[in-house]
Amino acid sequence: MEEAIILKELVEQERAVLDPYFGESDTSAYAGLFTPDATYFDPNSAGKLAGPAIAALFAGYAGQVPSWRYEIVDPAVQVTGDIAVFTF
Repeated sequence: MEEAIILKELVEQERAVLDPYFGESDTSAYAGLFTPDATYFDPNSAGKLAGPAIAALFAGYAGQVPSWRYEIVDPAVQVTGDIAVFTF
């Protein structure tokens, strides 16, 4: 699949979870993006989190995320084999 198509799909997926996250303080959809073997680096906690600890972190923010306007600035994707790194 072309990187441009992958990038478009990733931006759409990100908006699908960020809109409820920032509009309704629903953290579950965002946490649902992470696979069980994902690693997440959080600047506000112990740093490196993995697996169920990621979902637990975001569950703790439910109802506390203020309504914000956000922008996905300069999104990019790098694809190598089965792996895509999405940055924005």
